[in-house]
Amino acid sequence: MVADLKAFEVSDDFVRGTLFLFAATLMRGPSAEACHSWQQWLFDHNVEEVAEDLLGRMYDSPIQRAIEEFVFKLGVDLPVREMRINGLVKPMYLLQPSNHDLLPDFSSSLYNLASISKLYFAFTEELGRCLAKSEFDFEESYVFGFCFFGMWFQMDSRATETIIAAIEYVSPPVLRFFFELPKSAKGYERGWLPTQIALAGQFHGFSESFIQLAWPYQFRVFYSGGVPIADVEKLTPLGFLDHCYAMSRSFYGEQPDFSLIVGPQIDPEKFPVWTGTKAEYPAMSEYMLSVWGYNPSQEDLPVIELKQINACIVFSQFCSMWKRARIGSVASSKNH
Repeated sequence: MVADLKAFEVSDDFVRGTLFLFAATLMRGPSAEACHSWQQWLFDHNVEEVAEDLLGRMYDSPIQRAIEEFVFKLGVDLPVREMRINGLVKPMYLLQPSNHDLLPDFSSSLYNLASISKLYFAFTEELGRCLAKSEFDFEESYVFGFCFFGMWFQMDSRATETIIAAIEYVSPPVLRFFFELPKSAKGYERGWLPTQIALAGQFHGFSESFIQLAWPYQFRVFYSGGVPIADVEKLTPLGFLDHCYAMSRSFYGEQPDFSLIVGPQIDPEKFPVWTGTKAEYPAMSEYMLSVWGYNPSQEDLPVIELKQINACIVFSQFCSMWKRARIGSVASSKNH
């Protein structure tokens, strides 16, 4: 997992922060037995043996400040725990959402993939810097996530559950891919390409019938004869777009049965019609910008965001081919 994260050219702090959040997402919802097994999922360790040492070394105040600002900018409404003290009922707060000017500006009214990624990735980096101050390595950052949020669960389980739910729910596709790994029945094998990881995260939650047809298309984009096509991951988004058009023509020419897709959670009619000639590119670029806040002409972004743009390109082209197939199907029905 660490090596696959590093393929996105992220910093060590980013990796630390991701592992810390990864542990948090594993604590949401499972039984005690499942949580214990997931603690061992990434690294072989005994939390009980190392917890005292990690908690003794931690600087928890900077971590709490980063989380306070993250939930503040997301507008998360935390439940308040009430306690009776000397006969009086008083509210008890796990934390107070506040703006500490640690993270980029964010407006929930302008929410899209680009804006949430900018906030989320900065949040991850900030957490990693805090963990680095405690001299936590990657494994310790992961284990400490269980210690830290386990401690919060003991203080206020409802507020902690709400915070972790927000962390998981708004996670960008790249991180969502990793957060979902232990819950996947298919298991995890090394060797995924960075854009494949972003695309798999973007596909999360879609119907199986959608994925069963979309996945062969992405395989056509990245592989030839079962071997990764050289330098595809090195292409700029615009270069990658041209490559996708070349691959889409052969894929569509094989007449894939788009009618098999059931309950995809997305309306293909919103996408421009695929032409195979790139004539629809202006409409496609405009649609990507309006929905995700990205467009293929952007090249001055971190690698991890460029891979998310590439994933949006694959997604858009697949849905455009799907729309083309639907139009052809309707026309054929009318002729008969």
